[in-house]
Amino acid sequence: MNTDKAHKAQSCMCGQLSDTAVVDMGKESDKVFATLGQLRVRGEPYWWLAAYQCSVCGQAWLMGQESRQNDVYCLYRLDRDALQEILTNNHWPPVFERYEDLLRAGLEAGKQARFFDPMNAKSLRWTMADVAKARPGITVAELSELFNLDAELAEEIARKVVAEEHVRIDVDRR
Repeated sequence: MNTDKAHKAQSCMCGQLSDTAVVDMGKESDKVFATLGQLRVRGEPYWWLAAYQCSVCGQAWLMGQESRQNDVYCLYRLDRDALQEILTNNHWPPVFERYEDLLRAGLEAGKQARFFDPMNAKSLRWTMADVAKARPGITVAELSELFNLDAELAEEIARKVVAEEHVRIDVDRR
């Protein structure tokens, strides 16, 4: 292998990422994950969280997979102690603990999914229900922002979610 190819194979993206980063799934994440290996999955009810470590520089990352709305990975740089707590004691840092945190990180990074038919988008309803289960009484205004929906549509979907999933959403828009 020539030196250029060897150097390219050995390089990682860790130094180019901020301490909290949001990367699109696909070509962007392929570059990031090319050198990251999964160390541990948090498991239910935190199915979206895992710890990774770079095979080149050794940097560890907490990764939240937000694949229902914006198709992004949310990454949080872990220090050595935080990684050790995960691996030794299964004690995870309080980052991305709610799926809502991933949605908010995506929003703050400028990610805003749009559904062709939001009223019939099952993943939108499932995710709205999961957010409401994690935070009973969440308001329609908050859901409207998190899911990039206008208030009337968010309220209509929220009413459907409340009826189907029996969750608490504050649908009063007084």
